[in-house]
Amino acid sequence: MSTNGIDFVIGGKDQAKPAMSSVEKSLERLEKKTDSLGSATNRLAKVTGALVGAYAAFKGVMAMIGGVDRLNAAYDQQAESVKGLEVALKLQGASVDVESARLQKFAGDMQKLTGVGDEVTIGLMKQASMLGVTADQLDDTAKAAIGLSEATGKSLDESLKLVQSSLAGQFD
Repeated sequence: MSTNGIDFVIGGKDQAKPAMSSVEKSLERLEKKTDSLGSATNRLAKVTGALVGAYAAFKGVMAMIGGVDRLNAAYDQQAESVKGLEVALKLQGASVDVESARLQKFAGDMQKLTGVGDEVTIGLMKQASMLGVTADQLDDTAKAAIGLSEATGKSLDESLKLVQSSLAGQFD
C-alpha cells in the first residue's frame, strides 16, 4: 500500500509542476496587466485633475461674468433712480446738482444704516417729490417712511403716503 501512496505523491508532483508553472506565468501576466492598469489610472487621474482645474476656472469666470452682469444691472437701476430723482427736482425748481448729490449721499448713508438699498431710497424720494414734498424735506420724509415701514410692516409706498398725508396735516 505504501507504494501506491508513494506513486500517487510522485505522480501528483509530476502533474503539479506544469500546472504550477502555468499559474506562475499567469500571475506574471496579471502583474504586468496590473502595472499597466496602474499607469493608465495615473494618466487618467492627471488628465481628470487638469479637466477639473479647467472646469473650476471656467465656473469662476462664469461667476465673475454673472457678478459683472448683476453689478451692471444694479448700476443701471441706480442710474435710473438718480435720473428720476433729478427730473423730479428739476420740476420743483430745486438746484439739481446740489440737491441730487446731497440726497444720493443720504441714500447711501441710509443703506449702511438700515440695509434699504440706496436706489430704493432714491426712488422713494422721487416719489415723495412727485407727491409734493419739497427738496429740503425729501431726506426726512424718506427716513420717516422707512422707519414707519420697518415698525409697522407696511410697504414703503404705503408708509410714504401716510408720512406725506401727515406732513399735509391729514390724519384720517
